[in-house]
Formats: sequence, structure tokens, C-alpha cells
Amino acid sequence: MRGPLQFRGGKLKAPARLNAAAAGELLYLDDQQSSRRFLVDSGASFSILPYTSTSPPSGPRLIGPSGTPLRCWGDEKQQLRFGGRSFSWTFLRAEVAFPIIGIDFLRHHQLLLDAAADRLTVGRSGRFISLSRQPSGPTAAIVLPELPSPAPPQTAPPTSFPALLQRFQDVVNPSKQLPPTSHGVEHHLQTTGPPVSSPFRRLDAEKMAAAKAEFAALEKDGIVRRSQAPGHRLSIWSGSPTAPGGPAGITAA
Repeated sequence: MRGPLQFRGGKLKAPARLNAAAAGELLYLDDQQSSRRFLVDSGASFSILPYTSTSPPSGPRLIGPSGTPLRCWGDEKQQLRFGGRSFSWTFLRAEVAFPIIGIDFLRHHQLLLDAAADRLTVGRSGRFISLSRQPSGPTAAIVLPELPSPAPPQTAPPTSFPALLQRFQDVVNPSKQLPPTSHGVEHHLQTTGPPVSSPFRRLDAEKMAAAKAEFAALEKDGIVRRSQAPGHRLSIWSGSPTAPGGPAGITAA
């Protein structure tokens, strides 16, 4: 016999599997009301009654020993009597060959299986219910919940700048063209007084040409515009401020 399985009450969301047990002697409970014999299986997650129907299955999915589906048609509440004690339980109805008392029934009624003594101990009362031992051929009595498939491994985040730029290509905008906005929100920065400044310094010809070309491109694309406020400008020049290509003021749009 297999040990008890962890099982939570409520509706069965995941499919279940019915595995084959090896041949040997098994333990049974005899219902004193219906004279039916129930296999006591501590390895079965669910208690099941034999049932068949021509209607479509409506219960949880079960898989037989050969991997074929085992049909199930909901559940059925039963009143049972074992060892002079009355029990009430809701069984699944499936196409099995014999009734099964599973771990759900044993746990709910606080029945401890003592396979060596062929009995069920009732809670901490010290009372017990005798079981009958019968030889059995190969059976398919062990009902186990089917485990969900493992989640696929997550892709490790990139660790280099080229990999990040490859993953987030929208960050790079080689065309310098701003995408059209989907809103009408504008930001205006109101300033007063002279701007914060620092002493002018000369730029070499190469840096001067690159800076002028960059600002011209920004102004052409509408990213910046020339300031209308006196003194609020950024001047870039080579040589004298009055030389050709002298001060060019810009401010954020």
C-alpha cells in the first residue's frame, strides 16, 4: 500500500491519473447497509463508486493504467455503516470495477489505517474497525492527481549594452524624427532673470562644425527652437562673437 497523499478539499481543477497496483493481498471494508465491499486504498486521493452511463462525462478527468481516459460522471452522496458506525461521504462516480475508500474519506473521518493489524483506528478514541484481507490480482485502484507541467524556463535578462539595445530598439532613434504624439499635452517652462551661464570658451573647428550641424538638425526636426526671450540663448561660436556663424540661441520646445 502506498502512503497518504496531500490533498486539499474542493473541486478538482487538475486532471487525475489512475495507476495500476501490483497483485497481492488488499484490505476491504464491508458496508453493513448495502453489503458492498469497499477497497481501502490509502494511495487513492478520491473515493469512487463504480458507474457507467451513455451520457457525456461530467466529472474530473481520470487516466487509466494504459493511458486511456477513464470517464467520470460527477459525484454521489452515500450513507455507509462500517463496524457499527455510520458514515456519510460524497463519492466520485467513474467506470471502475469496485468501490474505493480513498484517503479523502479516511482523513475526513479521522481513520488511521493499521495495515499490520488489518484495522482502522478511530481518531484518538482507541476504538477500531476491523478490515478483511482478501487476495487480489492486478488492480487499478490508486487514483493520483496529475501534476501540472513545469513552467518553461525564463530567459535571462541581457547583461550587455548591445544586447539591451537589441531588445529595446525603440530607445534608439537614428532618424532623429520624433514619433507622433497621441495626446495634446504641452510643457512650458517659465523663467525669469538672466540664465545661468559660464565663461565662454573656444571650440576647435571640428567640434564647432559638429555642434552647429547637430543644433541645426534639432531645429529642423522641431526638437528645439530659437528663444524669443532676450538673453535666453546658448551661444556657440569660433573666434569673435560677431564673426560669421556667431551666436545661435536655442531653447527647449
